[in-house]
Amino acid sequence: MKLLVKKGKTSKMIEVFIQNSSVATGAGLTGLVFNSASLTWYYWRNGAGSASSVTLATMTLGTWASGGFKEMDATNMPGWYQLGIPDAALASGADGVVMMLKGATNMAPVNLEIQLVDFDPQDATSLGLSRLDAAISSRMATFTLPTNFSLLLIDGSGRTDVSKIEGTDATDQIRDSILNDATRFAGANVASIKTQTDKFVFTVANQVDSNVLDWKSAVAPAMTGDAFARLGAPVGASISADIAGVQADTDNIQTRIPAALVGGRMDSSIGAVVNGVITAASFAANALDAVWSTATRLLTAGTNIVLAKGVGVTGFNDLDAAGVRAAVGLASANLDTQLSSLASGETTINNNVIAVGNAVAVLPTAVQNADALLDRNMATGADSGGRTVRNALRLNRNKVAVAAGVMTVYKEDDATSAWTAALTTDAAALPITVVDP
Repeated sequence: MKLLVKKGKTSKMIEVFIQNSSVATGAGLTGLVFNSASLTWYYWRNGAGSASSVTLATMTLGTWASGGFKEMDATNMPGWYQLGIPDAALASGADGVVMMLKGATNMAPVNLEIQLVDFDPQDATSLGLSRLDAAISSRMATFTLPTNFSLLLIDGSGRTDVSKIEGTDATDQIRDSILNDATRFAGANVASIKTQTDKFVFTVANQVDSNVLDWKSAVAPAMTGDAFARLGAPVGASISADIAGVQADTDNIQTRIPAALVGGRMDSSIGAVVNGVITAASFAANALDAVWSTATRLLTAGTNIVLAKGVGVTGFNDLDAAGVRAAVGLASANLDTQLSSLASGETTINNNVIAVGNAVAVLPTAVQNADALLDRNMATGADSGGRTVRNALRLNRNKVAVAAGVMTVYKEDDATSAWTAALTTDAAALPITVVDP
């Protein structure tokens, strides 16, 4: 940081930014105080033999203190601190002073360069210089303008209307100064200028006639009449507008064509073709026949392919209606006819009778279902081995044996164990050991 300060300035405060050296984002370092560990402040005045140490002290923001060091706003302006520069560092006798603050943990060094000057940059009136009057008008009070000077009129470009002072001493002085310039107004020069100006032709008052004498290194014909008569009337508002339109169309075309040629030609793809634009005559002879000249062609899509019956395409069978019905197992009529006939029959479930079209089936009654269930041989069907109706009925119908406090219930063959149960015996009870119906 470089500053401009008047020599001998006292109670000078400045603001500095201290960067956090531990991060690469350039963020500021917060939390420093005047007595942070290893924090130092030194300055060196021009012409001095050594650096001077600054005794750091706390301070109130906005109130100077020699060596003052105070964080400004850690939340909204992290890394900014206010310093109170010692008066001795800015004293007269040197043209400049450099300073460095460093040493605290994660603190990037702060370098300051202050140029000490004899004027005050903050003095808006006279920069602190005693020889400048407070009001410049005081020096103009005794100033006398030259004769007729007030008659001069100066426009915004700095030009003067000399006619306003014609006949005055000022005019004579200006005229004499110009005409006495032998370089610019020698007789030969004036004659040369006249020779060239005599070539001007004024067919119309205040308008110079002119022709184009050189047209791209070739003599151009004299241009007479309105230039539009040669170029043609513009289609749009003007010829320049027409040219701009051509340029826009050309730019548009350039964006739609390939950037490079391929073998001297321009490759392109057809996005859409209007029906009937390309006819067979547009193709070379036998060009379309060549598509099918290869012995085997794989069609990736079978849509919109029409095969005429009887042509004999390899892989297809020419079947008539009867042949198709026979191939899919239909008796006689077409499939839609048979489905219509089936749909026209009444479908009902009434009094255990189900009728679908002409087919009739009788459902068993509840009594018939119960009789069939009770009369079913339990040996038929899968045996889950769990607590099922089958195993429950086995106790009442199949062989049951008791031995060593265990009751065994057998399956329908009276030999294979179905399930067992532990028994609690009593000598006074009936000693039954086997039930074999």
